[in-house]
Amino acid sequence: MCLHSALQIAGKKNTKLVTLACGNTYLFIYIFLFPSLYEGLPVTLIEAQSSGLFCAISDVISNQCVITENVFRFSLSDSSKDIANDVYNRYKKFVRKEMYEIIVKKGFDIQNNSKQLEVFYLNEYKKYK
Repeated sequence: MCLHSALQIAGKKNTKLVTLACGNTYLFIYIFLFPSLYEGLPVTLIEAQSSGLFCAISDVISNQCVITENVFRFSLSDSSKDIANDVYNRYKKFVRKEMYEIIVKKGFDIQNNSKQLEVFYLNEYKKYK
């Protein structure tokens, strides 16, 4: 399977540009491949799932990040050929769908979370005023 011409490695980008483009970028992606060795809570994985993407992630990433059924885990000890074949075969059966309600139920709604954070900080500020 030759993917050289079809892959785009994001690498380091201007953060402001990525933030502005992020919402639309996920619409043009088919598979979110995340072969991380060490990871805390990858927000990009949450964003990818909320966009309804098929996500293939290494098995070292925390279960806390798996909030939809769109996630397939693989072991980095497997060969890259086996990983690619597994991801491809699972993706062929995948149907992209709306994930907003699931994301909200799991507590990852930005409007609700930002409001809670605002209330928290305002209450803390009042304590020390």
